[in-house]
Amino acid sequence: MKRSSSWAPAAVVVVAALLLGGCGGADDEPSAKSGSTTSSSPSPTADPAADLVPLDGNGFAMKLRQKAVAEEQTFDTKVGKVKATLYTDAGDDDAFVVAMNAYPAGTRVDLDGAVRGVAQNVGGTVDVNETVEVQGNPARQVRIAGTSAGNEVTVYLLAVNVDNKLFQLQYVLRGAAPATTPEILDTVAGTITFD
Repeated sequence: MKRSSSWAPAAVVVVAALLLGGCGGADDEPSAKSGSTTSSSPSPTADPAADLVPLDGNGFAMKLRQKAVAEEQTFDTKVGKVKATLYTDAGDDDAFVVAMNAYPAGTRVDLDGAVRGVAQNVGGTVDVNETVEVQGNPARQVRIAGTSAGNEVTVYLLAVNVDNKLFQLQYVLRGAAPATTPEILDTVAGTITFD
């Protein structure tokens, strides 16, 4: 499968919106610590993640389709500057973008604000917004229809509050959402672990 960086800028714009919208005031979101609802269901005969490439980020590990391109950026937020490393696995018509960043002490990760920020940035509509847990951490699992860099896009977002750090996995597709969630998204999401 051919990969290129031509799609990455549109995906990174979406991530910037999440970082800008993902913080709130005092820490008041409960941190549920029970089972995970995000996992893949590999067939008993084959491991769909076997051909994926490991990514060891700051505070998390997972696998992507190819070696991710890392880029450090600083974003202005409501609570000041936040530094994040963005990891991108970009194809011709899709891209995975992964990031995890901490906020200043006393700041609350606002998962719903993150969702609104991404939707606003792509002039989009939130089609699906589910409150879930990922490895016992509060999370949002979202699908947004919008536009980015002049293209119709579908953004799948998994935003997780991990000990007041914002982890995000975005899968951005050019075009309208397929009838079912892309299998590669479930496979990649199923590989995530937090330190």
